[in-house]
Amino acid sequence: MALLFQNSSIDQGSIIQMIAPWIAGGAFGAIITIVVNIIRNRIQKMRCYYVDDDVITRIPVVIGQSKHQKIDTKEFKLVNTTNKDHQKFKIIFEFDAQSTILKHDTWSKTGKNFHKVSLSKPNECAFSIKNFNRGDDIRFNFEIANLNRDVYNVTEAECIGFKIIVKDKRQSHQKTHGFIVRKEDIN
Repeated sequence: MALLFQNSSIDQGSIIQMIAPWIAGGAFGAIITIVVNIIRNRIQKMRCYYVDDDVITRIPVVIGQSKHQKIDTKEFKLVNTTNKDHQKFKIIFEFDAQSTILKHDTWSKTGKNFHKVSLSKPNECAFSIKNFNRGDDIRFNFEIANLNRDVYNVTEAECIGFKIIVKDKRQSHQKTHGFIVRKEDIN
């Protein structure tokens, strides 16, 4: 290379100073692109919050042909915390093996939703969710009979690129004490 530049008015140092920024800039740009692609394409975490639960009745109740010992309610909130909009996926809620889901409702920003729900087992409920954009949320309300233990499982199905993480966001409620009084005591 020294022979190439002997008769030239440009020396090696100035050539390196002109070429080095282009090479370094291209290399650093490629490294930044690779890092951004790794961050964007990793498995994302979608949050599902366990918001509230309550006991509707502890007295045995007959609904239809079956008798239930206790009925509870549970509320979950699914929030799209990923960096992508998801076209279609399924979410499956599963409760205690002896329990039975009596009723379920879902609510989103558009109001009450009517999803295709599959009840393959009496204690399991699967929802098909379409067009779930970033920042959107859906609330799931369940009425569950014969729930012995506070056991639940929330899983995703038919999806690629994210997993659902469940966090308990229940707040403690002050217990109210009811009193039984006679009519004579009120007057």
